[in-house]
Amino acid sequence: MGKSKETLVIPFDNVRVIPAEMENIAIETKKGRMRVKTKELEELNCDNVVVPSGSKDMFFFREIYCCRCHTPCNFHPPGLPKIRTTSPIQLFRIVTLLKRHPELRDCPQELQLLSKHPIPHDKSTPDVDTILSLSSCPTILLTVKGVPLWETAFEGAYSAILKKALATPLRRKEVWTLLMPSVCETVVPIQTARMIKWGDVEGKFLETLHGTRCDALLVVVPVLDLNHMLINRIKDALPPEIVVILVAAPAAIDDYARMEQLEMVFDQFQDEGVIKLSPGLPVPFAQK
Repeated sequence: MGKSKETLVIPFDNVRVIPAEMENIAIETKKGRMRVKTKELEELNCDNVVVPSGSKDMFFFREIYCCRCHTPCNFHPPGLPKIRTTSPIQLFRIVTLLKRHPELRDCPQELQLLSKHPIPHDKSTPDVDTILSLSSCPTILLTVKGVPLWETAFEGAYSAILKKALATPLRRKEVWTLLMPSVCETVVPIQTARMIKWGDVEGKFLETLHGTRCDALLVVVPVLDLNHMLINRIKDALPPEIVVILVAAPAAIDDYARMEQLEMVFDQFQDEGVIKLSPGLPVPFAQK
């Protein structure tokens, strides 16, 4: 064709004349279609797989084979360091199987094999001992996030251990304020939920404190008319764990020569184990 010297070869064997109306028959060709390639995973290790169990209730679980640390942590059930696994889920199954069948302690290989599949009809959650066995892993909370009921179990175990070990130091201190005779409530700029007057509880003071969580007793005394015997009687009657704080009520002092005498009185109570806030105590400006 044209000035081209090459002969144009038309493969008439592969050409098919299409009629105006196609017949309803399959067209056979010599060339087959290529299959779509399956997308390969970039990484070979798989951490999480969600599959349904074979039970009728269709209870879903999550299979976790290792933690998210750079080097997977090894876990073992309490008291059995030889039975180790990198899977938190399989560790929980091992502990559950040992509770039901203690004789499996002598069959570690069978125990490891049984832990590779969910225990039929078991919907229990890890107990505190199992969670403590997993606590050495820095990423355990991130690893088990999303596992059914595991986050609730971890929060419950954390709260129980926190309450057992740190509840007393961390709980909010409850301070009671005791107004001694001659001290008016209006002149005491203290806002506490527990403010009582000595005249109202005299004779039943200890009964009033019984069953409460009083940590400290703030005793507001009239600095110009201090009743040493009454304060000592109150201090001796209180339990030793209650801190007694002696505070001078606001009062107008005409003769400041008495300040030294008042300081000596408060120092005497401090030597007897009472915390004192004397009238001469320097207070920074704008301190609450």
